[in-house]
Amino acid sequence: MIISHHHKFIFYAIPKTASQSIRRALRPHLHKYDWEQCHLYEQRSFPIPELASFKLGHLSYQQISPYLLQDMKDEYFSFCFVRHPVDRFLSYCYFKHADDHEMTNNPIASITKIISSAVERNNVMLRPQASFICDEVGNVKVDFIGRYEDLVLDYQRICKKLDFPEIKLILINESERPVKSILDPMIFKWIREYYAEDYQKFNYH
Repeated sequence: MIISHHHKFIFYAIPKTASQSIRRALRPHLHKYDWEQCHLYEQRSFPIPELASFKLGHLSYQQISPYLLQDMKDEYFSFCFVRHPVDRFLSYCYFKHADDHEMTNNPIASITKIISSAVERNNVMLRPQASFICDEVGNVKVDFIGRYEDLVLDYQRICKKLDFPEIKLILINESERPVKSILDPMIFKWIREYYAEDYQKFNYH
């Protein structure tokens, strides 16, 4: 997550939606007193102990809302990127098995193990995307939702809004390209049910 007090914007970094690429593109614009929290390629924390203690860069609106002044909520331009639930889920599966051949040798077994694990289902990387940007009653609390499927164009729109020169996005931490044909009906059913709110709020099919 990035909160720029200088440029007055909040970027909600939803996992597996090119968040690392967006961070890299935004960093040259940040000023000394802007905030970023990340713990993958770089170690940065917000100057708020309660938030820094999470040790992750994928904070949600509900987590940070108590620490935002009302004028920040009213005036800062907030945005995020979302991704089709099937592609995002498969991207995580490939990411998890990046150092072995499980997704190549036996993808159905690997995926089934993931969705059968309570620990995995509670992993922040697999949380429904809506949970990062909605309040307690399900209202979306960001001004602009970009789509991974239109990444370049939507990032250009953000640059125009913030009056930033456009910087070419370089994909970072990109997993092997997911292949939906490996999925069976049971896995599709689980994804559709687990990410039902994402399908509905972001109009995915």
